[in-house]
Amino acid sequence: MVEWYVNAMSNPILNRLFIDKTSISNKNATIFIKISDMKIYQHVLFWVISMLLLVLVFGRSFGSSMDAFFFVTMLTPVIVGTNYYFNYALVPNYLSTKRKWKFGLYTIYMLIISIYLEMVVITLSFIYLANYEYKNMSPLCGDVIILGITMYLLILLFSFVLLVQRSFNQGKNIENLLLDKEKRTVGFLTVRVDRKKMPIEHDKISIIESLAYYVKIHYSETQSVITKEKISKMAERLPDNFVRIHRSYIINVNNVTSYNKESVSVNEVEYPIGRSYKAKVMDKF
Repeated sequence: MVEWYVNAMSNPILNRLFIDKTSISNKNATIFIKISDMKIYQHVLFWVISMLLLVLVFGRSFGSSMDAFFFVTMLTPVIVGTNYYFNYALVPNYLSTKRKWKFGLYTIYMLIISIYLEMVVITLSFIYLANYEYKNMSPLCGDVIILGITMYLLILLFSFVLLVQRSFNQGKNIENLLLDKEKRTVGFLTVRVDRKKMPIEHDKISIIESLAYYVKIHYSETQSVITKEKISKMAERLPDNFVRIHRSYIINVNNVTSYNKESVSVNEVEYPIGRSYKAKVMDKF
């Protein structure tokens, strides 16, 4: 899996997450959030499919699929190298950090070197295929140039795919950070009850019980409320002193009076431990 980093302080949403001094010691510090990109097999699949399509399309204009395959395979290393240098060196290090002048300058340098390498590869390929006879080279010249331009367009396509995926992943990271901040700074679980928001102190919650698409929150020993939310989603909003012991139960470990490998007692009421949750529950205690 390929990974890159985005500066949290350059993003207004991420910046608001870290303004609180309890989150970081220095408000002017630079925080980098790791965002995962395409997996290795997805990279390989992208280039294999691209090469096959190019061979099929240009095989007709070349009059030979073998000639098209030869030129595609010769030019691909240059294009792949250019693509990864652009997307994984220039974009994260210069464009994402708002050093646009350097990004533009280094992009021009990259294109000059890349085009030069392509011309060298094309020239050597023509010499090999045409056996030094210019008359055999002429019919293919225009098609090979078009092929080269088309392969550069693949870089734009690849960049667009990465941009979409990075935006999606960054959105997920922001959502996770918001949840983490809520867990650290808020001592309340806010739920909707009768169309109103109701905050419940974490310390007062003893157990949360699943009722299909609803959950029943037991708090203050004798009180409880029912709200529409899946128990799996609610578990993500709770701090570390809560643990899911069963597909139907989340408990507050601070209220546990006794436990064994089969069950947990909360306020003298016994609840079963699900088979798939045993290891996690035992680690918690």
